[in-house]
Amino acid sequence: MADGGDALNPGNAQVLNNVANGAVNSRSLDAVNGSQLYGLASSTANAMGGGSTVNPDGSISAPTYYVDGTTVNNVGDAITHIDGRVTQNTTNITSLQQDALQWNDALGAYDASHGSGDAQKITHVAAGDISADSTDAVNGSQLNATNQQVDANTNKITNLDGRVTNVEGDVTNLDGRVTNIYDTGTKYFHANSTGTDSIASGVDSVAIGMGAIASHDGSVALGAGSIAGGSTLGHEAYLVGGTATGEVNIGDRRVTGLSAGADDTDAVNVAQLKAITSGAVADAVMYDNSSHDSITLGGPTYNSLTKNGGTRITNVARGENDSDAVNMSQLNETNAQVSNIDGRVTNVEGSITSINNGGGIKYFHANSTKADSVASGADSVAVGPNAQSSGNGSVAMGEGASAAADGSVALGQGASDNGRGAESYIGKYSNAANASVGTVSVGNAATGETRTLSNVADGKQATDAVNLRQLDGAVAESKQYTDDSIQNVNTQVANVTTNVSKLDNRVTNVEGDLSKVQNGTDGMFQVNNTSHLPKPKSTGADSVAGGAGAEAVGANSAAIGTRSRASGQNATALGNGAKAGADNSVALGANSTADRANSVSVGSAGNERQITNVAAGTAPSDAVNVSQLQQSMGDISNQFYDYTDSRYNALRHDLKKQDDILSAGIAGAMAMATLPQPYVPGASMAAVGLGNYRGQGALAVGVSRISDNGKWVTKLQATSSTQGDAGIAAGVGYQW
Repeated sequence: MADGGDALNPGNAQVLNNVANGAVNSRSLDAVNGSQLYGLASSTANAMGGGSTVNPDGSISAPTYYVDGTTVNNVGDAITHIDGRVTQNTTNITSLQQDALQWNDALGAYDASHGSGDAQKITHVAAGDISADSTDAVNGSQLNATNQQVDANTNKITNLDGRVTNVEGDVTNLDGRVTNIYDTGTKYFHANSTGTDSIASGVDSVAIGMGAIASHDGSVALGAGSIAGGSTLGHEAYLVGGTATGEVNIGDRRVTGLSAGADDTDAVNVAQLKAITSGAVADAVMYDNSSHDSITLGGPTYNSLTKNGGTRITNVARGENDSDAVNMSQLNETNAQVSNIDGRVTNVEGSITSINNGGGIKYFHANSTKADSVASGADSVAVGPNAQSSGNGSVAMGEGASAAADGSVALGQGASDNGRGAESYIGKYSNAANASVGTVSVGNAATGETRTLSNVADGKQATDAVNLRQLDGAVAESKQYTDDSIQNVNTQVANVTTNVSKLDNRVTNVEGDLSKVQNGTDGMFQVNNTSHLPKPKSTGADSVAGGAGAEAVGANSAAIGTRSRASGQNATALGNGAKAGADNSVALGANSTADRANSVSVGSAGNERQITNVAAGTAPSDAVNVSQLQQSMGDISNQFYDYTDSRYNALRHDLKKQDDILSAGIAGAMAMATLPQPYVPGASMAAVGLGNYRGQGALAVGVSRISDNGKWVTKLQATSSTQGDAGIAAGVGYQW
């Protein structure tokens, strides 16, 4: 509605107010109001920018644009200026593309060739940062510095490559030298063997030679096959006044070049033994004449003993204590014991010097510039300057030591076996056969160079070395024993003739007895071979056969009896014709057959036997006799009867108990049946009843009610019997 004036008078301008917002769209015919126009002007000014605003009269102020340093106040001039700048930029870009780096999609990188394919130079490039995370380009001067450093590094790498090559050669040589150490030895230390390696498993032990074993702490095994496994010489050496610190085993070899022992623990040589033997001649007992039928004691002169001229004192027991006499067997053992050196080989570790010209290895060192050692014999060992071991399985240890014979050992400077190796000989006094596997020499008798083996522990075993203390004691004891024995010689000689005569008669009788025994006609075993059967044969290992035609074929079998045969292992056939064919079987009695392993047979099929006089068995695996069987059957019957009676009585008790329970249940039913109930409509009743049946009683209680209309009757009742059982019952009834 317009207020004032004439709306139809066009000569007067009028304001049309209270105009609602008209729709603004392509099809709208609505009038728009001032606020809508102001909004349009405001949005237009904002869109133009350049400081353009809406004036109070609704007009829009001119914008101000700055284009390339020029001020313009309308959109058209601004666009014209921008178009000029775009044109100029296009020209500049075209020129720039001719001279600048461009991205090449095909290469995936910046390209300076501009499609021509020709290489282009990029100049005036600043020095880029050089670091681990730098992405800067580098210039020629930086590359030149790098090239100079690369050239210097190339020279160094070339020199280093030469040094690496030298090191590689040295390593190859070292590897070869290590291989040579294992296969052929080093200077002064050589071995020549393809046999089993030596083993030193004991703490501080040393094993030298093919197959040598030093298993005990502090022991030394020298020579092929030597074994040092005990705590002292001979594993259980007897000690007097000292303690053996270890074992030295030289494998049954002779010790040669040995100096005369002086101390109690020194080894003695054969010269000392011979001197003692010669000194004993003056005190020896000799026959008066060549007939050897008398001996004069205390005579003025005694001839020296010869091989056949000495007088033997026989049946001399082996001496055990320091004051006992020794027999010739012990003296012979003493000779053999020289081949086994007790105690440690002094400072063996120090004597093995300079591995591969002075380097050495743990516990093995040498200090010499002389010629290398040579081990040319198979399985031999050479240790020390110019040491030579040419014998198979020989050992040469020490400067200039020589072991030429097979199995020999030369210990010490200049020591030589002089070609003496394994020897077999008969003991001069014991007549015992001896065989050594080699000779052990600690010196050289040919040059007069001998040594003393000191600190030798007392020997005990047959192959142990003895020391001077043992030898002196043995000689003193032998002399004392000889003096004591001479007192009984006259009496013994006087009885010899009589005893020989008696012995001759006894031998004659023995010959006859042997003939009879051999033929089975005398002695505790008699044989009557009227069937002329062959002699018994025991062909199985460790088997026994006795009786005409008996055969023991199985290992560890026994066949006793005519025609008996034991063919199973550990089988026994006892009786004429008995046969034990299964392993561990026993056939007892004539014609018995044992054909099952681990069985005992006293007959055969159809020819069974009784075993009588069998004692009562006690162990679970013992046989039982008839008495035990009958007693056992009686015991079983009694146990059966007792068990049956007990079970019957238990059943009777159970039946009686069950009968009482049933009777009590019947009494309960009777008690509940006696319970009365109300008969008037709407009435209730509590009742008690009692019942008894066959001695059992019951108590019943109940509650009942009749409905008000008299048609429904309900009842609840319970019972308890003298058996401790309880019951409950309920009922509902409808009457009409």
